[in-house]
Amino acid sequence: MKKGNTSNGTMTRRGYDALQQLYENQVGLRHDLKQLKNRYSQLKNMYSSYKWALNQTGVGRQANGGINAPLRTFNLC
Repeated sequence: MKKGNTSNGTMTRRGYDALQQLYENQVGLRHDLKQLKNRYSQLKNMYSSYKWALNQTGVGRQANGGINAPLRTFNLC
């Protein structure tokens, strides 16, 4: 996104092409543009939900990557 591959928050064709190449290099799978757009949208929604949950529940991350949560979070009884 910082490389100018979006326009008003929407990925450009150039951005999807770059993402497709990076995805293929990392995962070893080649998807067509429609599949890639769908997956990008899914991941964007999952990330938004994750960020919302972090803000709502008080659960967070420590500097070392550990989970930082109040004890009431784990009291399920």
